[in-house]
Parts: sequence; structure tokens; C-alpha cells
Amino acid sequence: MRFPPPRHVLPTALKVTAVVLIPLVLVSWLVGGDAVLPGVLALLSVAFVPYCTLRQAIVMCAALVAVGTLGTMAYGHDVAVVSLVVVTCLVAGLLSRFSAGVFGVGPIVAAVASLDTPENKPIVVALVMTAVCAYVVLVVRLMKVNLEPAPVPLDVAKRHAVVMAVACGAATAVALYFDMPKAYWLVMTLAIVLRPYALDSLVKNRQRVLGTVAGAMIAALLSPLPRPWQVLMAAVCMTLMFAYMAQRDYVLQVTFMTPMVIFLVSSGSVDDTFYLDGLRLAYTVGACVAGGLVSLALVRGPDAASTAHA
Repeated sequence: MRFPPPRHVLPTALKVTAVVLIPLVLVSWLVGGDAVLPGVLALLSVAFVPYCTLRQAIVMCAALVAVGTLGTMAYGHDVAVVSLVVVTCLVAGLLSRFSAGVFGVGPIVAAVASLDTPENKPIVVALVMTAVCAYVVLVVRLMKVNLEPAPVPLDVAKRHAVVMAVACGAATAVALYFDMPKAYWLVMTLAIVLRPYALDSLVKNRQRVLGTVAGAMIAALLSPLPRPWQVLMAAVCMTLMFAYMAQRDYVLQVTFMTPMVIFLVSSGSVDDTFYLDGLRLAYTVGACVAGGLVSLALVRGPDAASTAHA
């Protein structure tokens, strides 16, 4: 781990931040501030577009838009919500056959769209997500960002799909039954830390907890700042998050992602910031502990070590 990040990384991180903020600002201006969330969900397509051909990117973006739209429609219907999360996990797990975790954002979009109170009609969600996904595909193609897929064997992909579907589906059902606030944080963390291989999952769990604890401490320390300064800190944290993403330092990436998220969803008061801080920390630790136990189901002989051996 290195702080601050290397100087040569920061200009790129600033450019990425600007590229990310452009569609969100446009969406907020053209549609309204409530439509920013579907825009954020669509921006997650950047996790798979660089691995895809143009045709594959279009198909997977269409699938992501469908998940976001169906999630909005499913809100308030518990069986539909759980079913959507389970089906999306199954699809995401099976797509690891193409590249490990490439569609891991699918269950995240399903959880956020169906567990968070919708602020937009399904048609608005569909249109905003379609426009922002098209923007992501265009930018990635223009910048010629091409990443090499890391496929996993079919039996590993199937096992990962089932394990993730059971874990995330159960977490969604529990969250709905107890009416847990911000429950999508719990489901999304599970979807992120559950990797096709057990060792990868355990490493991801540990790094996620370390980064979240450090980030929660930063958010708590900065919580007395006036609201405009909190928004500025969120932008700074976003830039640092992208810088460490480029450095492949997941702990520090999560460290700066945590206060960024807290400040963006907080009302700005110290009490609300502390409440959200504690909630995110509790969900992260709970999901990582559960994910660590569930990942044992991924252990199957020599192929359980890592995607590096695939």
C-alpha cells in the first residue's frame, strides 16, 4: 500500500473522474437529481465493457438495463425481488466462464434497484441506463481500452453461480423480512467478495473489511465539515479511488470509496454520517464473515486456489 498514489497516476484518475461525472451532471440537468442513481448503476457497465467485443458489450449492457428496470418494477414485491437477485446471480456466475466476475455488477444493480425506494418510473430508469451505458461503450471504444478476459472452467463457473445465488438470495430474503435499512449494501458486498475461487474470495473478504474500516474512520473524522466541503471530499475520494484502482490496490481503493459513498448518501449532519458509517461497517463485516464461510463451498481440490491458475 502506498499513500499518496504515484504522481503519474493522479492525472489519469482526474480524467476518469471527469469522464464519470459528465453523464451524471447531464442526467441531473436533463432529467432531475433523482435520476442520478440509475445513471450510477449504468456506469457500473465499465466493469465488463473493456473485456467485450462491441456486440458482446451491447448485449450485456442491454441485460444490465433490463435488470435495473425489472428491479424498479419488483420493489415492494418480496418474492419478485428475491427471484431477480437469484436469477441475476446465476447469470453472473455462469458468465465467469467468459471472464471471472465480469458480470458481478448485475446482482449489485438488482439489489440496489429492487431494495432501495424507487425515485423514478421504470421507463425513466430504462432510458437513463440505456443512455449512460451507450456513453460507457462509446468512451471505452474511443479510448481503445481492451482488457484480456480471465475465463474459468465451466464446472467452477456453475458452482460459483449456485453459491452466489444461494448466498445473495438468502441475504435479500433476510433483509426484506427484517426491513433492514440500506439492505442493498449487504447484498452488494456479498456479490463483490464471492469470487469463483475460494482463495480469491477469502483475500477479497479481508481486503474489503480493512478498507471499509479505514474509510469509515476517514468519514467519521471529516463528518463535522459543512455539506459543500463533504461533497468536495467525495470528489477527492473518488479521484483517489480511481488512482488506487489503476494501481490494483484494493484496500486503498475501498478505503476512499467508503467515505465517498457515505458523503454522497448522507444528509450532511454528523449524526446521519455516523449512522451510515456504522451501518456500512456492520453490513460489510457481516457480509464478509458470511462470504468467508460460504466460500468454503467453492473449495474443490486443486482448482480452488485462484483464477491465476485457470
